[in-house]
Order: sequence, then C-alpha cells, then structure tokens
Amino acid sequence: MPVHLQGSLLRAVQNQEIVRVGGTSPISIDTRIICATNRPLKEFVNLGEFRLDLYYRLNAFNIRVPALREREDLEYLVGKLLKRIVQKENRPARKMPPAMLSKFLAYSWPGNTRQLENALLRFLISGDAELDAEFDADSDIDRKNNAAGRRTSLDLEEHLGRHREAQIRRVLGITNDDKDEAARLLGISRATLYRELRRMDRGVLP
Repeated sequence: MPVHLQGSLLRAVQNQEIVRVGGTSPISIDTRIICATNRPLKEFVNLGEFRLDLYYRLNAFNIRVPALREREDLEYLVGKLLKRIVQKENRPARKMPPAMLSKFLAYSWPGNTRQLENALLRFLISGDAELDAEFDADSDIDRKNNAAGRRTSLDLEEHLGRHREAQIRRVLGITNDDKDEAARLLGISRATLYRELRRMDRGVLP
C-alpha cells in the first residue's frame, strides 16, 4: 500500500471510523483487522516505505506461520495436497516412491506451498518432479563457470546480478511463467520484472 494511503488506514484503525468515497460524514465501525504479509515490514519501515505508527497499531498480536522447510508435518501435507490435486485435476492417483518423498522432505521449498503444488502436479503428469534440475539455478551457474575453466568473478555487482537473475528464473519456473504472480512473489512491480527480463535477454549485468 502506498505510504499516502497508509495514513487513511491508520486513521480508520485508530478512530474506528471511515468516510465513504465522495462522502463527508464519518461512519463509526466496529472491526477486527487480520493482516498477512510475506514482506519484511521492519525493513520497509527503515526505508520509509511503511509507517512505523501503522506497523505498531496493526502488530498487536503476531502469529508467525512457518515456511514449508520448517514444518514437521510436511509428509502429511504432501499426501493431503496430492489427494486434492488428483481430485481437482481429475487425474489417476500415483503413489510417490520413498526416494522421491525423501527428496521432497529434504528440499528447502523457497516458493512454499505454490511450488510444492506445482511439483506434485508435475509428479502426477510425468512421474518425476525434477526438483534439483529445475530449481538449483545458482549452483547451475557455478557448474557452468567451472566447466568452462573460468574463475568465478568476485565482483560484488556481478555476483548480485547473477543471483538476481537466478532468482527471477526460479520464480518464473515456480509460477509456470505467470508474470503477475512472479512479480508478486518477488516483491516487485510487473514493470520492474519486465525491465529485468529485458536486461537478462541482452545479457547485461547491473
């Protein structure tokens, strides 16, 4: 939410009243606000992109939802999501081999549930999720450099540029090239994503 609109939300929470668009009289409200974010709000506060007073007004009671890689019930979730996808996509059920299940349980799942769902759908279609080949983009860059006999550059901007490109390609793979969803997961605007893609096509590091 743009900073200039955050003040309106703060007033609504603070004063328990709103003014309708085009209206002039305040209307009393009785609400409870539940917020969710995957963004580092404290960092946005430090950057001046999120109001400190709004942050503390909303953060009365905090519940941290663990990432998939931190959950102890991941095996249960894999089975539950697999059944749901079978029903939703009307596909024949497959039993996941123990070796692949171990691979799923050991994987870090940077794209969380959406990535897991996509991997399970690929497993139902092809019998293989190809986790390492598809999502280990950073290691793939290093392997290519080493295979070509080149020393990996220690230049900071080049290093950050490579990792930014790897992350964009990874998220586009997770979202099946859905640019809107990829931009949302990356925490950037659609315009910024397209600008990065044009830069990557030209082979230009920032």
